[in-house]
Amino acid sequence: MIGNDKSFLEIIAANLANCGCDPVIAVLGAESDKVRVHARILGIDLVENERWQLGQFSSLKTGLMRVPIGYDGVMMTLVDCPMVIGKTYARLYQAFEKERDKIIVPVYQGRRGHPVVLPAKMIDEIKTLTDNNNLRDQIRHHDDITRTLVVDDPGILHDIDTKEDLKAL
Repeated sequence: MIGNDKSFLEIIAANLANCGCDPVIAVLGAESDKVRVHARILGIDLVENERWQLGQFSSLKTGLMRVPIGYDGVMMTLVDCPMVIGKTYARLYQAFEKERDKIIVPVYQGRRGHPVVLPAKMIDEIKTLTDNNNLRDQIRHHDDITRTLVVDDPGILHDIDTKEDLKAL
């Protein structure tokens, strides 16, 4: 929980919904029982990655399998990145609206971060890849369709991985 006793999931889901993302889909993994009830209260669509031990890419693929057919793209972020401000989500969404066939990646002080917007072409491609891949390499592989969006939001670079990270927050 951070600021106003809101969970990371609650903050991120609100930012996604507020910028126009619908549905908001959460991929459950290691601690799914703890998250499931909270996510349902928030009205978030859930999908469980039973192979979560294989890493983040397996969770990404699991979530993409839940995306309804016909969507132009998805905005993907990690639940441990709650510091991204709502304006950044909105700007990413707007950038994608202008270039629906492009990958949109936020950049702060020359460094790429999250969330990332993936076009339908990437959704279909990622679904076919093995779990030992990663999104960073897939984006590099598609540099020709990747657009960066400079943002004034250091939150795109911050993830909360340890208790020390959480205390610092």
